[in-house]
Amino acid sequence: MFASGFGPLALDKFYIAREISRPSRLGDKEKLSSELAGQQIIILKEGTSRSRGQDALKANIMAAKIIAESVRSSLGPKGMDKMLVDGFGDVTITNDGATILDEMEVQHPAAKMMVEVAKTQDDEVGDGTTTSVVVAGELLKKAEELLDQG
Repeated sequence: MFASGFGPLALDKFYIAREISRPSRLGDKEKLSSELAGQQIIILKEGTSRSRGQDALKANIMAAKIIAESVRSSLGPKGMDKMLVDGFGDVTITNDGATILDEMEVQHPAAKMMVEVAKTQDDEVGDGTTTSVVVAGELLKKAEELLDQG
């Protein structure tokens, strides 16, 4: 039983948490679907957690700031090149923010949005991908400071 009053049902490597209001039998599919009708069902991968409120905001901001920091040093006329090695051992050397972010295997949803910022900038304008990600990271840094102030 979770602290929020949800009970887990194992399903392969996923957990389905549903609110338990009365005992239920899992034998009859029709009864199960009628019992679950209108109830919130949350599907979580094994080993994952769910956060809300300030914790979720801070985790999202942190993930986006990490993406911005990863391309920051490649910005400007004295920007450094990055050497990226993929799973097959192929090496890519670049200072293009879109290429750097495209080669990274980003999992976090907020971090993926930063990658999408770079892709959209590249599609629309063709340049400024690193700048757009760094500016977005700085805006989020200031937003985090404002959240801390209340």
